Amino acid sequence: MPDNNEILLKVHVSPNSGRNEISGIHGDAINVRISAPAVDGKANSALTDFVSEYFGLKKKQTQIKSGEKSRNKTLRLLCTDEKQKEKIASAIEVFYNK
Repeated sequence: MPDNNEILLKVHVSPNSGRNEISGIHGDAINVRISAPAVDGKANSALTDFVSEYFGLKKKQTQIKSGEKSRNKTLRLLCTDEKQKEKIASAIEVFYNK
């Protein structure tokens, strides 16, 4: 169960893509394309870097909670306060309402 200042985000990762981008919804997860290959943790590192930058978080605020070796992952986004959490939750909601 997440604590008050964290968001658990389900993502489906497509490594070896042309660029890093959020490309829509895949099932109940956000589809994230990552340019790095799924070798030696490169795609995981690129994923956390991209998601951190996208949502305006520090790198240490984005962690892989589950799915290290899978395309389907759950990310833990650690927000500094309720305002940041609400801003990120609103940004995530946009993808599900398209």
